[in-house]
Amino acid sequence: MHSSLWRTLYGQKAKKGQQAEAFAVKYLQSHGLELISQNFSCKCGEIDIIMHDAEFLVFIEVRYRKQIQYGHPLETIDYRKQQKIINTVQYYLLKYPDLGHYPCRIDAIAIYADNKVNSSGNQIEWIKDAIQLMLTFVTCGSSCFLYLRLNNL
Repeated sequence: MHSSLWRTLYGQKAKKGQQAEAFAVKYLQSHGLELISQNFSCKCGEIDIIMHDAEFLVFIEVRYRKQIQYGHPLETIDYRKQQKIINTVQYYLLKYPDLGHYPCRIDAIAIYADNKVNSSGNQIEWIKDAIQLMLTFVTCGSSCFLYLRLNNL
């Protein structure tokens, strides 16, 4: 593929992703969550949105599909993607240990076009605990161990 065409197509996809994430942030803020960070990335992966919800530190994966006739947006969060999210959450908690006292939750937001739902034409679904992450911190000298339990979507 010609590089300028690839950049154009990738740029359009990235713009749609940014718009979907902005829509998700507004939606979640309207439900009382407070924004901490967006697009946290490391070599393990990326977390789209990090928010505070009452006593929880919430890591949110946002998925957008223009149409769902070929599959729901949440179907794209396969086992491999779940592992990348968990690894990135672990890294984030090790990088910011002052946030380690909050219980953690990994949610998913699905956004897809549906002109019947609202004027923006977007349907949004918020799945709390989409990936269940049970974090137990055991301090042994300078080591911190994370015990995980993963439930598939």
